[in-house]
Amino acid sequence: MRPHHHYSAPSLPTPLLHLLLLASHTTAWYLPGVAPTTYKRGDRVPLHVNALTPSQSQIDGEVHSVYSYDYYDSSFHFCQPDGGPEQISESLGSILFGDRIQTSPFELHMAQDEPCKTIPGCGKRRFEAADAKFVNELVAWACHWVERIIC
Repeated sequence: MRPHHHYSAPSLPTPLLHLLLLASHTTAWYLPGVAPTTYKRGDRVPLHVNALTPSQSQIDGEVHSVYSYDYYDSSFHFCQPDGGPEQISESLGSILFGDRIQTSPFELHMAQDEPCKTIPGCGKRRFEAADAKFVNELVAWACHWVERIIC
């Protein structure tokens, strides 16, 4: 006959137990500098741009540069907002990582489907040969847009 062993779970200290119970009722955590914004249907949602950074080439799977470019570098010929882009200060983390967050001319509205449209004042762009060559060499680069949306 085998002896009976009674197993008792270790008890948690009361303050730790209260903390765990409190955490189970929490629905979100706030990180300083990354507070979400709530939008209602039809509200304008600002779309900020950051930079163009190297990405893996689809041709050979290699990363061919470590240098990132400002989104509005003149070689890219990207359309700018009326009056030029404005710097957006985000958080200490953005500053430490060297983000260059700026406004964009894109107009987005929450929960609103829209067909493709041109940006006012931004018609066809003419590229000089040197700019075209520069941009074509960077086609594998990732464009970073910044948005924080909670539906």
